Amino acid sequence: CNFDFVFDLVSSSSSENMSSISRPLVSQSLRTLDSVAFKAIKEKSYDIAGRVFMTMSLMLSDLATIICIDKKQSNKNELLKLSSDINMESFDLSTLELIVSVRKKVLISYNAQSIFCFCEVLETASSAMTKRCISANKDFCLVHSYSDSKPTILGETVLVSAPARIDLAGGWSDTPPLSYEFGGAVANLAVLVNSKRPLRAKCRLIKGGQGILLRTESKSPIDEQLLESTEVKISTLNDLADFHNPHSDCALLKSALVYLGLVSID
Repeated sequence: CNFDFVFDLVSSSSSENMSSISRPLVSQSLRTLDSVAFKAIKEKSYDIAGRVFMTMSLMLSDLATIICIDKKQSNKNELLKLSSDINMESFDLSTLELIVSVRKKVLISYNAQSIFCFCEVLETASSAMTKRCISANKDFCLVHSYSDSKPTILGETVLVSAPARIDLAGGWSDTPPLSYEFGGAVANLAVLVNSKRPLRAKCRLIKGGQGILLRTESKSPIDEQLLESTEVKISTLNDLADFHNPHSDCALLKSALVYLGLVSID
């Protein structure tokens, strides 16, 4: 998705014929990107749709610096509202149609402020597509590999542990959106800390309990003294609503419950 040639051709044009060359070329390029976006969303290829929105944003923001000729008041408030209304759950073909419709109105005047604000709308749309790619929502991701096994004995604790990881090269290249375009390759080492596996998780099923109690702890690697902890009780499905927010308490544990199928978000 490289449309640098559009910017190069427009920027090399003389001021007299810049508008006559730029607008048809930009319109044709955007229509091409629109068709890719519509097809990608229909086929649930959200990684491609996200890249399309970012490509649009980069192209328009570059062009806005050289071809904006109208100094009229921008429709900034309308664009900011559209940006705030875009989210992962509700984004569909009608949302894309709205974005295209608003963009056409923005490009009538080629007002710099309006175009830059519209670029924020496109970046929000791209972010929504990235979130959809990595969401644990069953409609937007691959089926998990979890399979049912024999139930844990009541009162018994299941404990698992893992070594720490040191990234040598390629760190975060295996995360969206980069991984969806180029794949990811990370070279790392698994290491012990003070001859112990520092990452641990345990689960216990108790009689008479209600809901699920989640707790994260951070301990000193030297003497394992408790440094801090966070605790969340899951009583209703609404308590898991923020499982995809990395800043929520016990977010990783909530995501594990959903992704492994132990708790349904339906």
